[in-house]
Amino acid sequence: MHVTTPLLVAVCCAAARADFSFPSFPSMQGLNMAGVAILRQDALEISPGNYLFSTSGAAWYAVKQPVAQGFVTEFTFRLTTPGGFPDPFGGMGGEGIAFVIQNAGATALGANGYSMGYGDISNSLAVEFDTYGEPGLVADPNGNHVSIQSRGVAGNSPFHQYSLGQNADIPELVDGQVVTARIAYTPGVMRVYVNGSLAVTANVNLDTLLSLDQRQAWVGFTSATGGPTYQYHDVLTWFYSTCYANCDASTAEPILNVNDFACFLNRFAAGDPYANCDGSTVPPVLNVADFACFLNAFAAGCG
Repeated sequence: MHVTTPLLVAVCCAAARADFSFPSFPSMQGLNMAGVAILRQDALEISPGNYLFSTSGAAWYAVKQPVAQGFVTEFTFRLTTPGGFPDPFGGMGGEGIAFVIQNAGATALGANGYSMGYGDISNSLAVEFDTYGEPGLVADPNGNHVSIQSRGVAGNSPFHQYSLGQNADIPELVDGQVVTARIAYTPGVMRVYVNGSLAVTANVNLDTLLSLDQRQAWVGFTSATGGPTYQYHDVLTWFYSTCYANCDASTAEPILNVNDFACFLNRFAAGDPYANCDGSTVPPVLNVADFACFLNAFAAGCG
């Protein structure tokens, strides 16, 4: 286990919120690493793909973050070098990566294998990107799916009876390509996007589901290999904000300024899922309502 002294990569603009952004990972400063997680080539290698079977790793932002009032997080990851035994669906690699919100500990680490490093972490919610299907053990729908998993304050579990929402029809995760994931939470609803498309919408209320510390929790990533299933699980970039309108992830005052409008326009033009401010799912997903939504968010500030 490696624990570093926290380095805030973004500063609070109000007591109720904080932002941070990692365009890359040149060091582990600001992070708590657990298990086999290491820094590798400016990426967070959460668990390895070098024939180390049955391992688990985790990387947590070192300072608890506000989560209950709403947040948006966006990260990119790459899964490579799959090997071992194929799953019952014929897929290779294992076991997957998860974004996790937890109030169990600064260096929490869960079980390996199909638990993906988050299983058994109490008081947590995990958004898993599962790459090894185990229908007989955990009722996986296939070997390439996304699911929101939680047992409330009890130890979390990858068993799909504890899924709050899932989707087995998503882009291939283990193909060496960079995957962009976005998770947007407003009290009562959590949405998960994969490569710009809405994958899961689930009814979630973190205030009642988890026992939080002044509405805050640790946020980060877990992953695991099985026995014998393996692949590299690398997180390449990571942004987290409780202020939706802070499009450019700036930290200097004033946090919200004209640059955020330009940022939003560019993201809208590029079809970035961030620009789907109103969370709509009916085509065209990006439309004039998103501009009105952004203007309202900007006017509301970052309180």
